[in-house]
Amino acid sequence: MSDPTTEEELLEALHQRMVITGTWDRLLHRMRSLLKGTTYEEELSAYALERAKCQEQPDVTALIQVLTPRARKAIPPAVKEAIMAQIMTFLHENLEVDA
Repeated sequence: MSDPTTEEELLEALHQRMVITGTWDRLLHRMRSLLKGTTYEEELSAYALERAKCQEQPDVTALIQVLTPRARKAIPPAVKEAIMAQIMTFLHENLEVDA
């Protein structure tokens, strides 16, 4: 992936760079620690259980498709801001900008 041209390719290249540098794991750890003091996990678990009970046949893929958007929206704003600040720092330290 030498010259990313689409948004998807750019995001994938950034993700790979974050994985290689260990930044991705640090972000995940930071997010988990910030979410510990909230009701995020309990609320999402309760919703997942409710949705799973509504399924005729257990279908993990369908459950994940329903949960993912809700999980993203349920992240408290302060947690999003902290993680975005770390991502912005990573970008400023790792991107070369053509002037």
